[in-house]
Amino acid sequence: MGCIGAILFLSIVLMFVFILPSCSNEEGNSDIEIIGHVESPNKEYIAVEYLSMGGGALGYCSRAISILKYNSEMPSKDNHPKNIFAARCGVDVSITWLDDNEIKVNYETKDFKQPNVVLNPDGTYQNILIEYEHDT
Repeated sequence: MGCIGAILFLSIVLMFVFILPSCSNEEGNSDIEIIGHVESPNKEYIAVEYLSMGGGALGYCSRAISILKYNSEMPSKDNHPKNIFAARCGVDVSITWLDDNEIKVNYETKDFKQPNVVLNPDGTYQNILIEYEHDT
């Protein structure tokens, strides 16, 4: 194997070792950064706002809100709870508990890509009424 062949072989090995694993878009490979959390008045639930980032060179970043039982494990690289709200990172979001079982999610977008919201047909999630308000 000549010098050029050795360099080519080494380049391919390095690509498989370093580049391809970072291109995975699986949730388990996401880096999680907790932005903040708001406890329900009765401290039964907690609304957690976080960033989920990954994807290597192509990258992605989403801003999400999950409602968890008060002593539940926080979102992490290995724990992705179901979101009640998900959008790209540039969306401004605020969370307010209106009472023990009702929460308001206020968000502002300056583009046409709308966030994803997860609700039951009656507007609830885990018996919590969720109100969404969009500011323009």
